[in-house]
Amino acid sequence: MNRQITLIFDRPPTTNEILNTARTHRMVAAIDKQRLTLRIAQAAKLQYPCKIEFKPYLLAEIGYRTNSSDIDNLTGCLKYVMDGVVKAGILDNDNLAHTRNSLYVHARKTSKNDTLLVQLKLFESAKDYIEQVSSLIEG
Repeated sequence: MNRQITLIFDRPPTTNEILNTARTHRMVAAIDKQRLTLRIAQAAKLQYPCKIEFKPYLLAEIGYRTNSSDIDNLTGCLKYVMDGVVKAGILDNDNLAHTRNSLYVHARKTSKNDTLLVQLKLFESAKDYIEQVSSLIEG
């Protein structure tokens, strides 16, 4: 059986938001990182309360509102997401020894009234992963 796990989170800060916090004071940024990583870990644990036993292919869908959003700015939020998934015990580690060397990031436009979300999918099967990525590309 090929497994796919989907975890959904309120979108954490983007790269620019992280940098702006770090510019105020290093300790403020560290406390913020710790707080947000814990929040994501708690949400992850509620959605999937056990450790995965496979080396996953990763797909992230990140919500945004305006076309002026930069993809590199949006992807900064994945630091909090991946660290939270590790802290929740779902992954032993988020390094390449514990994950496949593949991460596809898809930016998904949302309306101004929608909550900005990050959806992280972990695939056991390369075939399922490729099919999902292809459907997003062809979209």
